[in-house]
Amino acid sequence: MTSLIQEELSKLILRVLEFSGALVTVTEVEVQKDLDYALVKISVIPSEKGEWVLKVLEKNRRRLQFLLADQIRIKPMPELRFQIRRAREGA
Repeated sequence: MTSLIQEELSKLILRVLEFSGALVTVTEVEVQKDLDYALVKISVIPSEKGEWVLKVLEKNRRRLQFLLADQIRIKPMPELRFQIRRAREGA
């Protein structure tokens, strides 16, 4: 399920949000066992735009959750929580 959420959310972000001058990639999704929330780790290049990208994602969180639920039909849809993946994570 995590790979499905990662794949579909990546497509949605590319399709519905605009990040001028930044490359945003969903690098990992961790879903809680009770489906309470999904931690979405993102990579941002250049890294200086990371906080701005995070604010845009948070502002559009409910919209993304709604569109994602329509795509993959998980009940209940986990609440999306975004986090910037730092370069040293997984390196």
